[in-house]
Amino acid sequence: MPDVRYVCLSDLHFGARNSILTGLERVDDVDIDDPSPVLVALLDALGTLIDANESPELPTLVLAGDVLELALMSASVAAMVFDEFVAQAFASGSRRFAPVVYYVPGNHDHHLWEQLRERREAMRIGRTPPGVTLRAEPHATPLNGLDDDATAEQLLSMLIQRHPGCDDVRVITAYPNLGLRAEDGDRVAVFHHGHFVEGIYRLVSAFKGVVFPDHTRPTDVHGWEAENHAWIDFFWSTLGQSGTAGADITRIYEMLARPDATDALIARLGDAVGDRIRADGGLLHRGGAHIVESIFRHVAKFGAERERHQTKVSLSPAGLSGLWEYLDDPVRRQLEHEFGDVPDELVFVFGHTHKPFERIISSVASREPVEVLNTGGWVVDSVEDESVQGAAVVLLDERLEAVSVHCYLEGSSDADVRVFTADRPGEFARRITELVDAHEREWDRLNIAAADLVHERHDVLDLSIEESLESDDAPGESDLVLVAAELADAVTIDDGATPDPGGRGQA
Repeated sequence: MPDVRYVCLSDLHFGARNSILTGLERVDDVDIDDPSPVLVALLDALGTLIDANESPELPTLVLAGDVLELALMSASVAAMVFDEFVAQAFASGSRRFAPVVYYVPGNHDHHLWEQLRERREAMRIGRTPPGVTLRAEPHATPLNGLDDDATAEQLLSMLIQRHPGCDDVRVITAYPNLGLRAEDGDRVAVFHHGHFVEGIYRLVSAFKGVVFPDHTRPTDVHGWEAENHAWIDFFWSTLGQSGTAGADITRIYEMLARPDATDALIARLGDAVGDRIRADGGLLHRGGAHIVESIFRHVAKFGAERERHQTKVSLSPAGLSGLWEYLDDPVRRQLEHEFGDVPDELVFVFGHTHKPFERIISSVASREPVEVLNTGGWVVDSVEDESVQGAAVVLLDERLEAVSVHCYLEGSSDADVRVFTADRPGEFARRITELVDAHEREWDRLNIAAADLVHERHDVLDLSIEESLESDDAPGESDLVLVAAELADAVTIDDGATPDPGGRGQA
């Protein structure tokens, strides 16, 4: 019987208040002493599958990005919650996973990849004699990842190894793609966090194409990352470390979850910018206030239209188009370059959207149609249930046959955990289904615990939004206003008009 050889988890967002894998001591305080009941139930349920393996070999854990929440929380808080996961997943005597862990950074923990890349570059410079040409460190790894001294000093490696009995664990980092190939070479599984499926993460490339019409669009993973890494790193992975501005970003993220709060946020930022410019002696010229408000509304609309907020479908037409583009171009090229050709069969696993699904799509990245599985996510992005949002665990056997165990869906009245495949179910899928059914108690406990915390986090998010709306010290009073004011001055036109004493301008 086929065993579980790989377990893929993604979008854990350890440390985030809206992650149901993060324990909360109070409404807004992360509990670093007691793990989330969902985290405990998840590892218990996975244990029922792992313990049923016929081979004593433990499965390999694949962490497919957004493991640590660095965009909205400090690294120290995220790391302490990750500790709770390590203590149970790699505890001496009850270890669930093999000592080799694959890590594919996402957009919210992208900074860990950038730190590793810069560390490798520094080490290379240190080993290069003066007078010898220095080569830049690549912005992407091979499909089999990196496993060297620099990787051993990566944060996740150090966090795991400091636990008793975990000094043998090593983390292999692959970015933006991890590729595993079956022994016969005919079947390949590629893991990617999923952010490059969305155009917003290639904003710099798009901007260059508009400003410089002769710009050649990158077509490989190195080019996509090289042009856009600074944008991804700044806005999606380091703002949580930015003092009071980081705290304000968290509140802004939350307010975008409710239309009325979004409107209030836009009005508040517009007023704050106007007040700041008047205080600094600046001028909002004719139409300036309208332009500022339009910018804020456009940014808010752009954020609201991201794939995770398309809550009526598991994958929007724009998301499907982005998936096709990523598979057909950079993934195909990387497979051809490293494996010599595209495989007969390809499994593509990603997360990022927080909407688990399975689908078969055609792509030139494989001779046969590609099996696509999405892991969903363990965070709550709204103040009410969204039926397509939830989380799944993707499991693969030695042949790289993949199944998806849907652990929960928001608002589902059916507590049953379901097992899905992108293609017709095979022997591995039948085995996992039988095991889930045989251990219904453990899986139902996970499903029920998730449903309880999802509803709790809806309330927490709604309460936090209300507090932001009522607070005098709300987003708009931080250094972010200075940035917005500079932007307003940059886009208004000095046409010699008489200054508007109200600071609001005329349309």
